[in-house]
Amino acid sequence: MITTNSTMIRPSAESPIFIDRPAPPRRADAATAPSGLSNFALADRLAAIWARNAGRLDRLEELRARIAATRRHLSCDVGRRDLGEAYLRRLIDKQQSCLDALRNDRRLAAALVREIESRRGSSPSPHFRRALSG
Repeated sequence: MITTNSTMIRPSAESPIFIDRPAPPRRADAATAPSGLSNFALADRLAAIWARNAGRLDRLEELRARIAATRRHLSCDVGRRDLGEAYLRRLIDKQQSCLDALRNDRRLAAALVREIESRRGSSPSPHFRRALSG
């Protein structure tokens, strides 16, 4: 028999591992600051943000539809109301975390665009301003 100092615990459904939360904001250091990136890396990050946000916007629309359906269900059905309200709170929390992630990416994209424009030595492009203004 092999003895160990640590005990293995099976994670439960309430464990923080299974909760859908946005990643905590990271502090920018010299390696991740926009000024330390090459032009290619800046463009690559902008493209990654764009692709990621396209998926988040789709997810946001899906969540909005599910929230509306849940509210309709709660307005006409009286059975299992507590379960429906808990589900609605969960959907609203997911929607809020999705919106927070979109806002964070918008700030990051704006910083990347400012860095690109400062390297070009010109005023901000109307295309970038329109893309970031929402």
